[in-house]
Amino acid sequence: MSVDDQVAAMPQAVIDDGMLDAMRALGAPPGDGAKIAKMLTLAEHAVKEVRIQPTVISSGVDVFAGFARIAHPYGLTSCAPKS
Repeated sequence: MSVDDQVAAMPQAVIDDGMLDAMRALGAPPGDGAKIAKMLTLAEHAVKEVRIQPTVISSGVDVFAGFARIAHPYGLTSCAPKS
């Protein structure tokens, strides 16, 4: 199962540590290491925010927006699909 398929099977806008590990395992295209590192850092921060305050998911605040701006162009469109 691809990372995108795994993310699609999760509740909307939720990424967990397993997904982050799977995305890390994909590596980065040549020359995109810094961009991918930033994407993963943004995702980690969003996941931490959701853990601290789970209601943020339904609050209207898009904690995954920064992550999505980088992830979606790489084809990870099921990751934070509403961002």
